Amino acid sequence: MDRYNLSFSCQKFDKPEFTLISTRQLPTIFLCNDLAKKNSLPILINYDTLCPLRKLTLQLFKESERIIEIDSLETILNLVSIGKGIALLPKYLESEGNLSIDDNTFIINYYSYHYTK
Repeated sequence: MDRYNLSFSCQKFDKPEFTLISTRQLPTIFLCNDLAKKNSLPILINYDTLCPLRKLTLQLFKESERIIEIDSLETILNLVSIGKGIALLPKYLESEGNLSIDDNTFIINYYSYHYTK
């Protein structure tokens, strides 16, 4: 079994073999490819119920009929890039042709751990 010395996670670890090294923040924004259609596009979320981007999106939009679960981040990125949806994604993806739908930025914490055993 392979072991890694360093792990990054959006979930806090509560295991003695992992030592927290740092807590950092990832700025996220809602992105789409076509601002003219932003109000009619579905909101895409990850199928993974532990995904922090999913959790925040569901808090912000509650029970919207516009929400669609997608089973991979790659598919979400592809759908946003071709103008088929809106998704909460890391802000750095804005520079790859995707446009922020507004000026709101949301912060997601992530943690760096060192494996000590």
